[in-house]
Amino acid sequence: MNLRFLVLIALGLATIAAKAEDWVVDGTFRVEGLLSGHEMTEAECQPAGNSLWLTVDGRGDCIRYFHAGLDESGPNRLVHIWLHGDRLSPRWSSRVGHGKPSNNQPVAYGDSDPAGLEASAKGIWRTFGVPYIRLSRPGTYGSSGDHTQRRRPREIELMHAAIEALKARYQIEYLALSGHSGGGHLVGALLPRRPDLRCAVIASGNVAPGQRIRLEGWSTDTTGYTDWVDPVLLVDDIPVLVTRPIILLADPRDQLIWFSSQQIYYQHLHQRGHKVVMFAAKAAGPDYHDLSYLGQNVVRWCLERRSDNEILSSTKFLIDIIKPGSKKYSRLRDAPSEIDRD
Repeated sequence: MNLRFLVLIALGLATIAAKAEDWVVDGTFRVEGLLSGHEMTEAECQPAGNSLWLTVDGRGDCIRYFHAGLDESGPNRLVHIWLHGDRLSPRWSSRVGHGKPSNNQPVAYGDSDPAGLEASAKGIWRTFGVPYIRLSRPGTYGSSGDHTQRRRPREIELMHAAIEALKARYQIEYLALSGHSGGGHLVGALLPRRPDLRCAVIASGNVAPGQRIRLEGWSTDTTGYTDWVDPVLLVDDIPVLVTRPIILLADPRDQLIWFSSQQIYYQHLHQRGHKVVMFAAKAAGPDYHDLSYLGQNVVRWCLERRSDNEILSSTKFLIDIIKPGSKKYSRLRDAPSEIDRD
């Protein structure tokens, strides 16, 4: 093999690598991709690494994930999968459901890259000690798709298919599943289909979107769609398992997801005999909504099988255990004030 031929091969491989790298830091890793949505082919998906090509409703999507602490060749007895919240906030010219949503604004979203997201996953694993997968929802953090389609049936199907594919790829036996805000909605929507869970944690979860819409006086979801999946209507389909606690975290002052809508979901679970607890919590941010990091802590304590009272006493950011039907915090949303333990 002559030198000229070897040089041509090297140049060709470098070009392929450069194209793959261009994709890796493009698409929905960028704010522009989040706003516009991003389509991919299966050929574009596979070189990226940490990716799953999934077909739902006859259409393919590339779902990205970032992980740490797993045995790459398997088996893995227990893995924590985390689902992040919504990353778009639609702006309406008038009341939600009247006219059309426009001027989507990114929420807690900046340009990202695989290396940074992998580093974040490693940090979570090292902090909490549980093998960890951060799963990118459609249209976000490298996954193809359109994030304006969230809460609709296809997003739930894609996330279910992604979890099944991850279980097969890494030979995972059991899961802990957690999510914040819109990610909490996904946890609620997936619970009926996941008898393999050892713990489910929902932080500031949009688990009763129909109730939220009624409370706000809207006629549609903030996305403009009316075919949202409503987890509170799926509670009857969730298997009752004594081995799987369901834990809800909510700040009564939350300005984005009504505390009372989360409480309705909790009450439905309780009435149907699930092992469920709801904690009043102190959230970060001006909207009293961000409980994502606290949720990661609670997953660890749940897997350690701490009692509800032990979990409550583990951090100053958990204030109270909510009793079903309690109206103790019902007025705090309208007049937010500091909350502390009694």
